[in-house]
Amino acid sequence: MPRKIRIATSCAAGVAESWMMKERLENALRERGVEDVEVVPYKVADLKFAPVDIIVCPPTVELENVDKPIINGMPLIVGLNIEETVEQVIKAIEELRKKYEERNK
Repeated sequence: MPRKIRIATSCAAGVAESWMMKERLENALRERGVEDVEVVPYKVADLKFAPVDIIVCPPTVELENVDKPIINGMPLIVGLNIEETVEQVIKAIEELRKKYEERNK
C-alpha cells in the first residue's frame, strides 16, 4: 500500500481560502480516482514545519526555505482554470510516489 500523500492548502489566516481550496481539490482528486491523499488546511505561519508533502497556496503567500513542491492555488479559490492546477497536483503526487517507492526498494 502506498504511503498517504499529505497536501496542505494554505492562505494567510488558514481559514476561508484554505478551506475553499481543500474542498475543491478533494472533489477534483476524488473525481479522477486519486486515492491515498489527505488534504489539510494550514495557516502560512504553520507551513514550514507542517508534516505535508505538497503545498497549494495563492501566489501572494510568501514561502521561504520550503523544500516541498509549491503549486499555485489561486484557480481553486476563484473557480477558474482548476483543471491545470489539479493536473499539477496529480503530477507532484506521482513524482513523490515514485520517489518513495525507490527509497523503499
